[in-house]
Amino acid sequence: MQDILHLLQQYHYYILFPLAIVGGAVVAIVSGFLISLNQFSFLPVISIIILGDMIGDTILYSIGRWGMVLLQRHGYRIGITTDKLDKASELFGEHHRKAVYLSKIAMAIGIVGLVAAGCLRVNYWHYMRICITVTFIRSVILIVIGYFFGSAYKEIERMMNVYAAWFCVALFAVIVWWAIQQFKKSKISKN
Repeated sequence: MQDILHLLQQYHYYILFPLAIVGGAVVAIVSGFLISLNQFSFLPVISIIILGDMIGDTILYSIGRWGMVLLQRHGYRIGITTDKLDKASELFGEHHRKAVYLSKIAMAIGIVGLVAAGCLRVNYWHYMRICITVTFIRSVILIVIGYFFGSAYKEIERMMNVYAAWFCVALFAVIVWWAIQQFKKSKISKN
């Protein structure tokens, strides 16, 4: 997140577009934080994020529509396996509208679902209308979260470091206790 923040602060809207194609949620949150600092404006940010996401969704749809041979050979490299495509195809079969909504909302299965929409030749304009609607709603929510809570990432990071330190101390204490118990057991068994 820190890297995206630095990139956006340095290159502003120029880097926002390519990041929006691949970065989605994190980019929206960081952009909301930068809006709160008056470094960005809401309207250009939401427009760029939607445009970038549209291009990303179109690429995924196109891969599914025209790149099945390529996917079958190399899809595993980006998390798209034939098993996942088969499951997504079953989901799309009867409920393609719900499946596109779910694919846009659920980050983990999203790529596979959007590729499956292309494989099943879902009407592109219908597909894009759903994608834009979900992207707009999700991006506005994430920008608002970034606007109000974006500065908290430093505090969250600091607290995570404190918790990690305490976890390491506790883990070390458990390991020492376990080693002492093992030593006692071995000493008793020798006698």
